[in-house]
Amino acid sequence: ISANSVCCILDTAGPGKPWDPLQHMVLFDHRPHRITKLIHNSQEPSYFGCLLREEKKAACYVFRCQDQMK
Repeated sequence: ISANSVCCILDTAGPGKPWDPLQHMVLFDHRPHRITKLIHNSQEPSYFGCLLREEKKAACYVFRCQDQMK
């Protein structure tokens, strides 16, 4: 999460490996103003969800991270 984007990347390369588009796949990347709600439960840190609202529709994304430190 940054000022420019809310992004979720699938890292199959492993920790500490350099960026490689064949081993790092962008699952979700949106501008912050499109995110209506970002949900994270402190009791279950490996899950987060967000609600994305476009002009006439909305979508809900839920993600689970295998590494709770990321």
